[in-house]
Amino acid sequence: MNGTITVHSMYNNIVDQRVVVAQQRVFDALGIKLKQHLIEGVSHGEWMDAIIHRNESEITIFCDIDAFPVRGSAFLSALESIKSGNIFGLGQVANHLNPNHIYAGPMFLGFSRATYVRCGSPSMKQTELYDAAQFLTIEAERLGVSISLALPNLTIIPKWPFSNRGVFGIATFYGNQIGEFDFFHLFESRFARNVEIFEKISEDVLCGNLDFSAYLQSANRQESQSKSPIIFRRITNFLRRLASIWSNLRRRQG
Repeated sequence: MNGTITVHSMYNNIVDQRVVVAQQRVFDALGIKLKQHLIEGVSHGEWMDAIIHRNESEITIFCDIDAFPVRGSAFLSALESIKSGNIFGLGQVANHLNPNHIYAGPMFLGFSRATYVRCGSPSMKQTELYDAAQFLTIEAERLGVSISLALPNLTIIPKWPFSNRGVFGIATFYGNQIGEFDFFHLFESRFARNVEIFEKISEDVLCGNLDFSAYLQSANRQESQSKSPIIFRRITNFLRRLASIWSNLRRRQG
């Protein structure tokens, strides 16, 4: 890599430090220079705008704190696409805004300075119509700028529809060929229950052996743990009703 390429990742104090450390280890192992920014009180889009406008690099890449390339070759392919004038990103759908629009999501998003200018230098801020960074794709589509997407390939915990092309969710792998996993994004890293999966997958990327059985076991363990409080509340409410019935019977007998 040369000095005209920077990869930026943003996080705040809510993010578990295990996620921060694990992401850095993956990037280090792949030989990719990463700048992690501890930021408070600024939205994701505002931070991206600030990075773009003060950045002197020819190529800017954004990466969510809970995302990383799975293979160094995938990163290099993305870089070549960016150098050729494309916007590169992981396919994303903002289901709460437009469930049919697939765009280059900010969890891993890269472009050259020239391409950004060709798109009209749009803001990355979230609006009432568009999610963070979505307007970049909107303008690129309008102006005929090419967009290269890595699409969801496999997800450990399906959660949201990906337009009419499948699903994505917690712990999603991206790649456009079956069985090829190029990028990874955890989603919802703010929840401690997901950190275990992120740590395990990052460790496996380092050793070059993905263990999907272990990821599923972790996901199933999460599900059983999340149901336990519900079951406990139901049992507690049932016992309270029994106690109330017994108390009423005692009063009638008295």
